[in-house]
Amino acid sequence: DAVASDLANKEDAIAYNAIYRVQVGAFQNRKYAEARLVDIKSHGYADAFIKTVDGMHKVQVGAYSIKDNATKCLDGLKKLGYKDAFIA
Repeated sequence: DAVASDLANKEDAIAYNAIYRVQVGAFQNRKYAEARLVDIKSHGYADAFIKTVDGMHKVQVGAYSIKDNATKCLDGLKKLGYKDAFIA
């Protein structure tokens, strides 16, 4: 029906404009986030950054428009020992 079709189109549009990031930590203490950031960057992830939301300092990598690219990044980070990393 028309409502279901419109909903599907909105979901497609949301997915089309999605940005995927890989999160490798969230800390209340910014110093811990900065230490994690330095470590991540030392492994060649130059696009790592800290995003602060509601007092939590989130260490994230990338800004991927294609989820498969974020998944590849995630796989690489997990191989480095960041077992709790996830796509945000």
